[in-house]
Amino acid sequence: MHELSVMNQILGSVIAEAEKNGATEVTKIFLEIGELTFLGEEQLGFAFDVLKNGVLLENPSLMNPNRNCGSSASSSILKNAELIVKKKKAAIQCVCGYEGDLKYSETPDFHQIFPLISCPVCNAVPNITTGKECIIRNITMEVPDVQVS
Repeated sequence: MHELSVMNQILGSVIAEAEKNGATEVTKIFLEIGELTFLGEEQLGFAFDVLKNGVLLENPSLMNPNRNCGSSASSSILKNAELIVKKKKAAIQCVCGYEGDLKYSETPDFHQIFPLISCPVCNAVPNITTGKECIIRNITMEVPDVQVS
């Protein structure tokens, strides 16, 4: 489940940004996940809940040594946070001029649908233009008012 380590890195970045801005609480985290990352939305949500609630992992090597998202200070800033994930479809661009979606196929060997990375027009290997992203699009946080002297 690579979603756990990915979410740990995401929350490490969110916490660093919150601390940089003097935030007392993170309320929403907006992610954009490309379909070719093969990150499961449900698994990301589970990892988010585990890490934001301060559940420590038994294997500390999975945690970022510089930012432990399971610590009580980290979990308190995230305790009411909501994760909002938007999936982004993959798209390709080919030398033949085709721009658009990937071809999908189903095979009994894999028991799932997987992308065929080839141009549907000429079968050449295209450039992937979107679909590999894992981006923190926005973070909503509570920041105390600044006292002006």
